[in-house]
Amino acid sequence: MEELKKELETVKSELETVKSELSLIGLELGNITTIYNKADDIPDWARPTIEKLIGKGYIKGDEDGNLGLDMNMVRLLVINDRAGLYKE
Repeated sequence: MEELKKELETVKSELETVKSELSLIGLELGNITTIYNKADDIPDWARPTIEKLIGKGYIKGDEDGNLGLDMNMVRLLVINDRAGLYKE
């Protein structure tokens, strides 16, 4: 039992070291953001909403056409669409 406790403490210590190292390079666990630049990159469940908004001219992207949408923005747009804010 003592050996198991020691091993657990070692694993915890190593995990803290990894977290610290990731933090130093600007990445925090659970906080990595995917950016969607093209409609084809958007998850299937959200693509109809994004394509609708592109078609209406509400979303245009930058000078290269990159949308720059993160998951939080995609979710928000889908919620608004389901609430009927972007009527056909």
